[in-house]
Amino acid sequence: MSKNNVLWSVFFSSQGISYTIGSPSEDKEQPMGYVPFEPEAIKKGYIRRPKEIQAILKAIKTENRLENDTVQIVLGEENLLFKKISIEKSILKIKDMRDYIQSQLGTSIHFPFDSPTFDYYVIDETDDFYNVLVSIADSNLVEDYVDMFESIHTYKIKFDNSYMATYRLFYNYHSQIDRIIPAQEDYFIPQTTGQMFVSLYHNSLTISIFDQMIPVFTMLEVLEDSDFSDMVTQYIERIANYYQYNIHKGLNRINHIEIFDYNTCQQPSSIRQGLKKQLTDFKFAFFDFSLIKDYKDELCHKGYFMALAASLKE
Repeated sequence: MSKNNVLWSVFFSSQGISYTIGSPSEDKEQPMGYVPFEPEAIKKGYIRRPKEIQAILKAIKTENRLENDTVQIVLGEENLLFKKISIEKSILKIKDMRDYIQSQLGTSIHFPFDSPTFDYYVIDETDDFYNVLVSIADSNLVEDYVDMFESIHTYKIKFDNSYMATYRLFYNYHSQIDRIIPAQEDYFIPQTTGQMFVSLYHNSLTISIFDQMIPVFTMLEVLEDSDFSDMVTQYIERIANYYQYNIHKGLNRINHIEIFDYNTCQQPSSIRQGLKKQLTDFKFAFFDFSLIKDYKDELCHKGYFMALAASLKE
């Protein structure tokens, strides 16, 4: 039975629950698993059939003998919004930062949730302003997950998000020059700015851009069943242009693109071939899933990698 505080990381998709126990280790295999559930048990991140989800989580906890445990829940892209704002220091003489951000929700900070909850991170400051990154989620969704885990007697609960999990996955497992397209002998990754991550999963496309470990752009799009690689290329080109000219006024550009193909992982695909032909103006690479210890082809689904990434140290 577990006596030490054990972290288990969990990602909920619309098809099943992915989890890892503890952190990756060189000398032993990290416990992990995937439990599918009936359709509609969870829809777009929202729990629709709580008794079914509760039974699965209770079984995972019992099987892995988790007693004094902490759970880290990875929120999907559709359940989270990032917003970068600037706050005048003079305003904070009247209100503290959290109260000020709370007062701006629904006015200068817009979101698609009826009842938002938020956290924030101070990126930097000038003489007159704080530059702040605000992350917003639906408080009803967050509370449902908290209630679910408390119902199985897990009370230490943390939240992560798939954008930061993807970033962490890359920086723990990236390799270097041999993967870059086109090949360049003097090219080194990771870059500190202009790092784009592209995730492909079923017919959805997720794009995020990081500057200095901060997500400055995020998006999720469901693509039609047409020329998938052509549409992905168009989005990448459009977002790269937006990053260069709207965010950085032409002074910075995308330095590297890392593509996470969760549909095929290490297997060749027509999408990969299409992107290799079409992304001629960028340096990019397909994430090498074989770098992950104990990787197996049956682990090729996004949820597993999000749960794994949440278990990695910052």
